[in-house]
Amino acid sequence: MAQTTPSEIAGANSAAPVAVLVVDGNEDHQILSVAALTRKGWIVRTAGSRKQGLQLALSYHFDAVVIGSKLRDGNGIELLRALGGRLPGTPIIFVVPLGGE
Repeated sequence: MAQTTPSEIAGANSAAPVAVLVVDGNEDHQILSVAALTRKGWIVRTAGSRKQGLQLALSYHFDAVVIGSKLRDGNGIELLRALGGRLPGTPIIFVVPLGGE
């Protein structure tokens, strides 16, 4: 599996920190994601619902979007459909639980 570095996401000459949107209905998953990403010096915004995630994704520039499978008002697939190519060039990472959750 290919690894992506912060400079590849933000652009090799970018001085700005990487900005990531994490959309997950599970608050514990949000906390873990924020901890891991901010440790790398990245800026992280979070949303727990499809509606809030869509609003943030379309209102701000993010270098990457991480979407969980379960959201408070639906599921991550619905958010992917709503985004429907509206974030060209932005990597979207879809996270699904391993096993039953």
